[in-house]
Amino acid sequence: MKIGLFGASGLIAQELSSYFESLGHEVVGFSSQSHCKTPFNQYSDLGQHKDLEVLINLIGGHSKNNLLSDFARAGKIDDLGCEWSMLNDKPYVYLSSGSVFGTDLSSPIRNDYMPTLVKGLDPYAQSKLIAEQKHSTLRSLGGKVHDLRIFSYAGPKFIQLGNYFLSGLLHAAMDKRVFKVEGPDFLRDYVGSSEVAQAVFSSIRSNEGLTANLH
Repeated sequence: MKIGLFGASGLIAQELSSYFESLGHEVVGFSSQSHCKTPFNQYSDLGQHKDLEVLINLIGGHSKNNLLSDFARAGKIDDLGCEWSMLNDKPYVYLSSGSVFGTDLSSPIRNDYMPTLVKGLDPYAQSKLIAEQKHSTLRSLGGKVHDLRIFSYAGPKFIQLGNYFLSGLLHAAMDKRVFKVEGPDFLRDYVGSSEVAQAVFSSIRSNEGLTANLH
């Protein structure tokens, strides 16, 4: 399978790309990050890749220096993916961070949750919520546009370089120091690149667009 990947320079995207390739799939990466060592395609090059079978959007956060332009850019790239999907009748899978959805962390979010804009959301979160609402409309028109919300992702680079619970645990072990936590006991599970890939394949096999939570 030939897979197109938007936001290919991100940590999750790199790990997902490596996993797809280990299964024998070909990944065509798109990114605007010109400083990366890997020569990615520009988003404007999408039309040159006629044989893509699925397109995945994994664009990450925004620069704090120019929020407005990054906000607009994310919308334009999503429009590009939606247009590609509708014109070619092929699946477009949009992956969002679970941290964007809702403020109640005591219970998992339901698949039928319809996000709404609330006060205080940063431009990154707003762009994800607006995209889901747009995708819902396209699905009502028969579009193969899928939304996957990723909760609690964990991967080698992501854990090592990130600032998350597992990151703190790992660094404490490496530094041979006590890792302190506060509050009541809790249970937490994580998903990795293999689970994300399985969710993507399930989306591809679906005859209709869907929204799903991965946690």
